[in-house]
Amino acid sequence: MSFLPGITTPYGNDWRCQISSLDVLKNVHHIALFPTTISNLEEREGFCQMLEERNSWLTCPAVHLRDDMELWEYEEFLALGGRVFNLHATPRALRFVQDNPDIAGTIFVENGYYIDETYWQMLRICGGACVDLAHLEDFGFLQRNAGYDRLIEELPEIEVGMTHIAAVRDEPHQTPCGNGVGTELTYEDHFVGEFPGELKYLRRPEILAVVRRCRWNCIELNNPINDQMIYVEYIKNIISL
Repeated sequence: MSFLPGITTPYGNDWRCQISSLDVLKNVHHIALFPTTISNLEEREGFCQMLEERNSWLTCPAVHLRDDMELWEYEEFLALGGRVFNLHATPRALRFVQDNPDIAGTIFVENGYYIDETYWQMLRICGGACVDLAHLEDFGFLQRNAGYDRLIEELPEIEVGMTHIAAVRDEPHQTPCGNGVGTELTYEDHFVGEFPGELKYLRRPEILAVVRRCRWNCIELNNPINDQMIYVEYIKNIISL
């Protein structure tokens, strides 16, 4: 079971600073990547270049792919050490895995704001599920969004290849939608502002069960990497209880 700090891009996070900070953190050699909000191709190439400059001592086993990427981008992340990948359940992502069945087993479908038929179609093609635990707590257990009742019921039998771990607040707030258009009501957040309170949802038995049977657990937070490592130790203590 591995817990990977994450290089994140949501809400204008300074991912360059996160990557550069790894140079002085001697105990971080494996990270998760979340280039999901970098829409500019040239900027994504710069993202990969910064990581390539560190590939003698840094590997990136888990990557959140964009659904508008081409196959060469997937291959570039493979070269950075990618072993498990995830996509949101979108029509474009579904076409990507349908068109590339030879790599579909390395890709895991992530639960989003709601669960629709595209999710289940991708789950049948892909290697299994990428369970975003903050989404599960927020959209599933707290808001009971469409489709989550079925997902929660079937989750114990679903193959889980990776998880994402973010913060969950006590009160809902408006955040940008995952597709960049408009806002949606959420309890989750990509920044821990109150620790450990915003990570206590991980104690929910159904969520603990997912983490305990998953090898690649990825921190999806804009907090500095050294703070993320503190959160990792907290999570490990929860797991051991």
